[in-house]
Amino acid sequence: MVHTALVLAQVIFGGGSVVGKLGIDKFNPISFAFIREGSAGPILCIFAYLKDRVLPNPRHIWWFFFGPDFSSSQTNYISSLELSYQMQW
Repeated sequence: MVHTALVLAQVIFGGGSVVGKLGIDKFNPISFAFIREGSAGPILCIFAYLKDRVLPNPRHIWWFFFGPDFSSSQTNYISSLELSYQMQW
């Protein structure tokens, strides 16, 4: 089971690199970051529910508001790469 999960993770990471390389000319890289963050959260919540069959405690729902904060670090990184690329002579 663990080996299957590790192989699946590597396949997904490799597929993400290929999709990113093919679509990077047509789309903004920040949109890829938001799509990745927006789809990873619900998928992980579904897997957690299927494993434990427990819904999150309503007192902990405020943790979901940290999602935009986590993606802001990727946004800042991508923006700084684009700015530094434009500044090269």
